[in-house]
Amino acid sequence: MGLKLINAAIAEPITLAQLKAQVRQDTTDDDAVLTLAIAAARAKAENYTGTAIISQTWEQTLDEFPAAEIELLKPPVTSITSLSYVDTTGATQVISSGNYALDAATFPGWLLPAYGYEWPETRDQANAVTIRYVTGYADAAAVPGDMRAWLLMTAAFIYAQREVMVLGGKVAEIPSRFCDSLLDPYRVFKV
Repeated sequence: MGLKLINAAIAEPITLAQLKAQVRQDTTDDDAVLTLAIAAARAKAENYTGTAIISQTWEQTLDEFPAAEIELLKPPVTSITSLSYVDTTGATQVISSGNYALDAATFPGWLLPAYGYEWPETRDQANAVTIRYVTGYADAAAVPGDMRAWLLMTAAFIYAQREVMVLGGKVAEIPSRFCDSLLDPYRVFKV
């Protein structure tokens, strides 16, 4: 089983202007550093939660179809782009969208065979089933406020503490348990 990013997010969940207001920066001198801090904060949040924050396309592979539903590993899933498999003869087949359904309402997201349809036999090989789907919030406005607050705090901290070590000074650490608790409702826990 594998998970691979196909199309990365083309926007960020917080803007450069929002971060500049957070860090009280008026000039454009550090815009490149601030932009990197935004991307780093989003990557950290996605890693911590196991989700996609802003719209992206992912590809998930399985060695075979399960008996029923397929858990989609990168929530929140918004749509299925394609579903294909390698049949017993070695040919790649595409399953019509009418033969499956997305249950996006049940976290983390499940792909189900349509009523009366059974998943087909696959060739006995690694990654015989390929599911491509879109995941993440549609745009920055759809990202929950507590998640955006976490992103602003973390990006601001990354900007403020961009040196590895401060000689003669003390490097502070962001109060992580409070800050990270803002992301807790969005975490995916695996059993």
